[in-house]
Amino acid sequence: MTLEDELGDIIQKARDGKAWSQDDLVRATNLPKDDIQRIESYQLTPEDSVVMNLAKTLGLDGPTLIDIAQE
Repeated sequence: MTLEDELGDIIQKARDGKAWSQDDLVRATNLPKDDIQRIESYQLTPEDSVVMNLAKTLGLDGPTLIDIAQE
């Protein structure tokens, strides 16, 4: 798996595509900023419900994102 296929990279690129800061994503998802930072830096693999929340908020496919997170 290449770096571009990692959950953190996908989340960061989707967030950047919306021109959102991490703070914007925090407000949109009600997730702690520390969690967003850790997900984007590959230090946290979130639970499926969190991945689904991120996917819905960022306009990504939830089941596909869950599969990527679990690899």
